[in-house]
Amino acid sequence: MDNGSPMQPGQFTQQPSDSQPQPEAQIPYAGQSSYSEQTSYAGQDPYAVQPPYYAAPPMYDMKPHRRNFSRIGFSYTLFSIVTYSLQIAAGIVIRLVAPSLLDNYLALILFSIIPMYLFAAPATALSMKRVPSEKPERKKYGPAQLIGGFFVVYAAVYAGNFIGIMIGTMIESMLPWARAATNQVQDLATEGEMAVNIVVMVFIGPVIEELLFRKLLCDRLRIYGEFTAVLISGLMFGLFHGNVTQGIYATLFGFALAFIYLKSGNIYITIGYHMAVNFIGGVIAVLVNRALDITEFLELSENADYADVVAYVENNIGGFVFLMGYVAFSIGSMIAGLVIFIVCLATGRIKFAQGRVKLPEGRRFSTMIVNFGMISFLAICAFEIFMSFFT
Repeated sequence: MDNGSPMQPGQFTQQPSDSQPQPEAQIPYAGQSSYSEQTSYAGQDPYAVQPPYYAAPPMYDMKPHRRNFSRIGFSYTLFSIVTYSLQIAAGIVIRLVAPSLLDNYLALILFSIIPMYLFAAPATALSMKRVPSEKPERKKYGPAQLIGGFFVVYAAVYAGNFIGIMIGTMIESMLPWARAATNQVQDLATEGEMAVNIVVMVFIGPVIEELLFRKLLCDRLRIYGEFTAVLISGLMFGLFHGNVTQGIYATLFGFALAFIYLKSGNIYITIGYHMAVNFIGGVIAVLVNRALDITEFLELSENADYADVVAYVENNIGGFVFLMGYVAFSIGSMIAGLVIFIVCLATGRIKFAQGRVKLPEGRRFSTMIVNFGMISFLAICAFEIFMSFFT
């Protein structure tokens, strides 16, 4: 008999005894339905004496799981295709019919978000229905957990923003023609109308994005384990933003929100966190910039004498108080979030539950990423990031 092949049914079999170790329950690999399928071949006695050399397990069928990930990738590729197609069509119509609308901030915002939220988002949701889902169990979060969770989310966003700016600046130093350190959304919010920013950035955007990237996506990735759901949804959320600076902080933001959603089972919590972060970054930060021209103050500090600097501060005391309050809140929240995260990590409170399906090691990347849908999504995101260097 070949030692590299499995034993035939009935050969060297023995009955289980109290002293003989029993097989432990394990989560089956993809394509398996029970532990006996993992430890023995079809028709073989699970207690049969195995060959002296390890026999490689049979090749499990990854096609259904690769198809699931491909459908996920295609669904979010569809989001970009529908959005850009309708935005380009709308831009052509505006230039032909009413070119003056190109200078109207509200009109530009509407022609930007209507294709995304009224057409692309529903198309993505319909496409994702083909992928099986599994909702996380809903648990009650107390006030302390809600406050602590916000600090962790806030720390993730601003740590990611700092890292993104650093990486973007490095890219610009190597590629002088690139605009990698620019936060296009922040620039748009600074120049735009505050009422429009509040409606779009604080209310509409967070609701749609949480439904798309937490509710819709995490529910379908959860069967492969919480770690896979957090990793894939966070990376896709970051890539979805289409530029370096936003992409990095959105990735860390997505990791934190996905973990909280999976543990709480409550999408309203992550929507609330998302609204709060966008309100602070898209409204409060803009009001601070409008209350005090930091660039003007720095130039004055370099070129003017001490008396002129003091006079400038006295004339803009309200703006400086607003700025100091904002900075103190941001730094305090970041420190609190980092401390909470480190304590939770050190005490083992950050745990990822295994899913119903365990993809075999060595085939996880090829199953999750090397498929038509995911490759299409990565390609269109790479194109968006590259084009952001020129805008």
